[in-house]
Amino acid sequence: MEAINNLYSIVQHNSVIREYLEAERRFSILWQDIIRILGEAVDIDLNNI
Repeated sequence: MEAINNLYSIVQHNSVIREYLEAERRFSILWQDIIRILGEAVDIDLNNI
C-alpha cells in the first residue's frame, strides 16, 4: 500500500504523467464504447464471451 501511495504522490506532482494517464483513461472509455456499438450493430453480446 505504501508503494501505491508513493506512486500516486509522484503522479500528482508530475503533470506530464498525470495528463498521459488521463488521456489513456479517456481512450479506454472511447474504445469500450466503440466495441459496444459495433457489438450492438452486429447483434453480438461481447460481455458473455
